[in-house]
Amino acid sequence: MFRWLNEHKEFRDNYTRARAIQADAYVDEIFKIADTTDADNVCDEYGNIKPNHEWIQRSRLRVDTRKWYASKVAPKLYGNKVEQTIVGDPEKPVHHQIDIKALSQDEVMDFIRKKTQGE
Repeated sequence: MFRWLNEHKEFRDNYTRARAIQADAYVDEIFKIADTTDADNVCDEYGNIKPNHEWIQRSRLRVDTRKWYASKVAPKLYGNKVEQTIVGDPEKPVHHQIDIKALSQDEVMDFIRKKTQGE
C-alpha cells in the first residue's frame, strides 16, 4: 500500500481525504463519549451510589486516543502546532526589536544563546 501511495498521486490524494474524514468522525465521537454519563456511577451491594472510576478512566482514554489520532492524520485541523505566516513588502522587511532592559539576566542569556545557535 505504501508503494501505491508513493507511485499513484490520485490514490494518495484519495487516501489523504479519507484519513481526514476519518479524523472528523473520531472528533465527532469525542463529543459523544464525553457527553455519555449513564455509566459514570454504579450502585454497590448496599445500595450506595459510587463513581465508576474504571468507566470514567476508560472514557478519558478513548477521548485522548481519538484526539491524538486526529492530530496525527489531520495536523493542520486538529494538531497542536500553531503556525503563523507574516506577509509583507519585500522592500520593507519586518524588524523585531527587544528591549533587554525589561528582561531578567537569565532571559538575556537565554536570548543570546538562542541567537548564537541560530534559533
